[in-house]
Amino acid sequence: MNRILVGEDNAVARRILEALLEDEGRHCTLAATAAQVLDALRKDSFDLLLLDYRLDQTTDQVINQIHQSEGLAPQPGLKIYILSAEPAEEIFEKMKGVHYDGYLAKPISKDTLVALLNNGSVESSTLAPNASHQIDLSHLESLIGPDFEKIKRIVTSFLSESESHLTRIGKLIDERNWAELQNAVHKARSGFGYLGLKFIHTQLVEWEREIPKQMTPEAHRLRFENIKRDSAQAHLLLLQHLAEREKQQKK
Repeated sequence: MNRILVGEDNAVARRILEALLEDEGRHCTLAATAAQVLDALRKDSFDLLLLDYRLDQTTDQVINQIHQSEGLAPQPGLKIYILSAEPAEEIFEKMKGVHYDGYLAKPISKDTLVALLNNGSVESSTLAPNASHQIDLSHLESLIGPDFEKIKRIVTSFLSESESHLTRIGKLIDERNWAELQNAVHKARSGFGYLGLKFIHTQLVEWEREIPKQMTPEAHRLRFENIKRDSAQAHLLLLQHLAEREKQQKK
């Protein structure tokens, strides 16, 4: 598999997947919305589509549009893999009757993705790693390699975007806009997972799943304040790790 289309709404996750795929010698096209996914499929042929389970449309709608849309470029060997932090069993249940080829747990492991690229298939029951409070750059390095400048660009982008996501989440809680809150939490969580901040990623995944259960505003605020506190601590530690790496680079 050489031509890969990534449909992912989190900018940090897109950059990490792009770096990983290009390091493996693959041609990568990025899409942030369902419309961009379809536009890319109209313009070019691909071997693999990595599709975030919750883009700006439901995944079954996007996949059905791909199968039904006229005017797409020929896609004779296209495989579609869904990306999600939700358990595989839940995805399989929700996607009954929809034709796709498999599921990859987020944050994606490099070994799993490379196996898919090289073999054309992978076990869809792969589970996301357990939550850990370890904070360093090893997980990101395992995905994209040791290039310090590349790591620095992605971490710097993550720090800025995660701050923006959390600011928006706080505003939506103040407005009691629960429908948009679920989308905002979803968009925030991928970056934490790919940076190896699994304990924050897990909190966001659990919160996203609880939002439709009509939590009280106080419960939302408590969730948010805990995540905001943990995120601030993680940001400081990531900056410290970057500074240490930079010193090592200059020696």
